[in-house]
Amino acid sequence: MIVSGRAGEGKTRLVRHGFAEVERAGTMLGAAASFDETIANAQVGLHACVTRLLGAPSPTVADSLAGPWRWLGRVPQPGVDFARIHEWLTSERRALDPAESADVASTCVLAASRVFPVYLWLDDVAWSRDGAMELFVRLLERDDARVIVIGTLRSGTAEHPEVRAWLLRAAKAGARLEMLPALDAPGRARLLAAAGGLAPSAAESLAARLDEPPLVLVEAVRAWIDEGDLVASESGYVLRDGAHAADL
Repeated sequence: MIVSGRAGEGKTRLVRHGFAEVERAGTMLGAAASFDETIANAQVGLHACVTRLLGAPSPTVADSLAGPWRWLGRVPQPGVDFARIHEWLTSERRALDPAESADVASTCVLAASRVFPVYLWLDDVAWSRDGAMELFVRLLERDDARVIVIGTLRSGTAEHPEVRAWLLRAAKAGARLEMLPALDAPGRARLLAAAGGLAPSAAESLAARLDEPPLVLVEAVRAWIDEGDLVASESGYVLRDGAHAADL
């Protein structure tokens, strides 16, 4: 599944909730990677995600299988090349070839999912340059792992030709695209009342003029409370005397 929407619309919060729920219930193994165009993927991203999923490798393959990867041996692992996995996780070449990284990472997810189902969350996946986008499609095409793979995507990045081509490949392989719509005025009012603690009248007044993503709305309300433009009352925060929604 690919969840798309404006920055601050709630994509990450929504997927994080699912991630927390499966881990809380103990029904799946959670694995997550976050991507940012300003961070080198050799330090974060797919490699770090897979390392956390399997466990940091020991100096040798044998030591890894006897130690941190011992849990993977609870079931037969046909077709899993642990030597190749070990080389990828310990080699400085790991971020140089996205296709190779995706191939090895998909085998890692397969091996883990044979023991426990996996919830794989790739946040802002379109920023990745380390094989995460290829991994998303590879898992769909192979269809041999017990995994839910969810990628989040800022709606604007879908206009990039490479991202658009990837979306088409993912859809052809069976991915479902969910667009988070912008909240309407009543929805914004409910959000402000619930998350910001605003009185109904203040929430409705501000919601009518603020067509912003949820994160921006909540942060703006917190700033107005700190600045004294919103003051506490018995029914919740209201505009201070003399203040108007249009002035904020």
